[in-house]
Amino acid sequence: SRCEMIEDALLEPLGRDLLAAIQEAQQPHVVLDLSATRFFGSGFIELLLRVWKNLQLRPDSRLALCGLQE
Repeated sequence: SRCEMIEDALLEPLGRDLLAAIQEAQQPHVVLDLSATRFFGSGFIELLLRVWKNLQLRPDSRLALCGLQE
């Protein structure tokens, strides 16, 4: 779905859904398309770090961010 601004209220459900999907997958490959996102704060960066650290515990897992804008 399209999300121009990732607000703090979205972080908890987003993090919960991402971490649950990672746990369910045998070799999780997470791709986040941020091309429609114009702004995210430090809370989202913290969420990305939690996801990345979780993925580091899983063999052959990957995290990719695409569509980042200046």
